[in-house]
Amino acid sequence: MAYTKPNDISFARSPILFGIYDANFTDAGFRYICNVYVWQGLIGDKPSSPNYYLEKYPSPNGAASFNVQSLAKDYFIKPQYTHSNYDDTANMYCWISVDLNIISDSGTGTAVVLDPIICFNGYNKYLEGVNYLTESHLGNAAASTFINRVLTDGGTIESPSCIPDELLGVTGNGYFMTDRPLAMDIPPGTSMHLYLFPDDTSLVAGYQININDGEEIFTAPTVGYVFNKVAAIPVGSTEIAAISKVVPTKWEVSGIDGDSNIITQTYTFTLVEPCRFGFRNLQFMNRYGVWDNLIIYGTQIEKLDVERTEIFNSPLEVSTAAVMTTNDPYGQYHMSGISGRESLTVNTGWISEDYNEVLKQLMLTEHLFDPDTSQPFTIDTKSLTVKTSLNNGLSFYTFDLKQANSATNTVY
Repeated sequence: MAYTKPNDISFARSPILFGIYDANFTDAGFRYICNVYVWQGLIGDKPSSPNYYLEKYPSPNGAASFNVQSLAKDYFIKPQYTHSNYDDTANMYCWISVDLNIISDSGTGTAVVLDPIICFNGYNKYLEGVNYLTESHLGNAAASTFINRVLTDGGTIESPSCIPDELLGVTGNGYFMTDRPLAMDIPPGTSMHLYLFPDDTSLVAGYQININDGEEIFTAPTVGYVFNKVAAIPVGSTEIAAISKVVPTKWEVSGIDGDSNIITQTYTFTLVEPCRFGFRNLQFMNRYGVWDNLIIYGTQIEKLDVERTEIFNSPLEVSTAAVMTTNDPYGQYHMSGISGRESLTVNTGWISEDYNEVLKQLMLTEHLFDPDTSQPFTIDTKSLTVKTSLNNGLSFYTFDLKQANSATNTVY
């Protein structure tokens, strides 16, 4: 039996295809079987029995493929809007393992048990090929658990390709998992998180925060952290104020290994007062299943769109005493089926070209909300013209948002 499998790290919104071929496909009643195990937690937490049982007849050339994308995505239906300090954000990914087998009128074959893959709650990268990713990868040597993609049961190994640069942010051992620019101005009282993802050769043991150019420096471990886990790192001014005696006006955040060596890129945050229009913190899930945010400083315009129908009704009323009266203020036409949607036009203010990738992923998101009010939104803007190579590197963007709930009979 020959088979193909996805990369050891895949994305739940991309096709997750397992291919299979067996020379006995001409047998009577021949079918391919795919037992699918889906779980969250540790790699050793694999269920004792499969979650799904799939069957397929062979194609004319004797092959078949199983796409388990929808089975993986079912695990990410409920978005998690908040993360506690040092949270192990297991909801961002799940494990998938399959057993491939054949069955015919003469009986069942011997199952091939494939190694689990990590499936992130991510969007399709829109690149050619099945589960194809860029050449960047986590491991730098053949010993890496992430670099091999087995194409046939003969053990043919493809060149390593796992997590793309956009996800890693930098090249090194252990990574911040974000598309944020490396330097950001944020208003006071902003709650934010960065995310740590290690490789299997250099453990990200914690992170270091340098507040106000050395006024206070402290390190914190990623509590409960194990290999192949995503850890949420609180880096907003609200989170830092909760664990520090110093009011942060400028702080730098970087990852450290077990020997206190800095092994990741440094992210610099500077506290700024919002402009006269105030600010709005839009938090969204990017294509890799990681919550990110965009802080906008420009003008905001609120709007209410209402749809309704009119029904014809007599203003006459007959009481139980057979007395006829009229409800003159009601008239003969009543409004019915009223539904309203509040919308919001927001302007980013002047932002640098470093935010171009953040803007693209904001446009592609399925989940968007304001963490200060817990108000969910949908994006009404259909296209985005990304400006590059400007003289001062600054550009200005406008987005049309809709509240993701009806305004009818809503208690505020």
